[in-house]
Amino acid sequence: MTAHAKAARLPSGNFSDLCTDCDTLVVAATLDEIDAFVCACARAKPTVQYLARLVCLSCARPIATIALGDPRHPVLVPPALRCSHCAGQPVLDSIDKHTIEPQLPRQHVRRGRPPRWLVEQRLARSA
Repeated sequence: MTAHAKAARLPSGNFSDLCTDCDTLVVAATLDEIDAFVCACARAKPTVQYLARLVCLSCARPIATIALGDPRHPVLVPPALRCSHCAGQPVLDSIDKHTIEPQLPRQHVRRGRPPRWLVEQRLARSA
């Protein structure tokens, strides 16, 4: 995240910036802190899961769904698995690809007045 291009100085003296990926608001005391901030969205990657759907050969009712690691792996069906309605054999109907987006941690914005020691430190730095 390049903070200097779009960082804004707040009336409190802090700097604020938005993450370009997830629009998370970052508030820090200095521009260096904003540059050092690493958003959680940069580390989070979606997970791909393949689901094999099994249906009954006789009545075409759905029987089960099996999670696969890779769509090229063979689907192993237990021999005791049967249709609960007609006792038919299960057959592979389709393999669907599902992308699971990770849950990003919530980041809370620090609100309110800065502590007195921080205000004095900023005044001493600017003078």
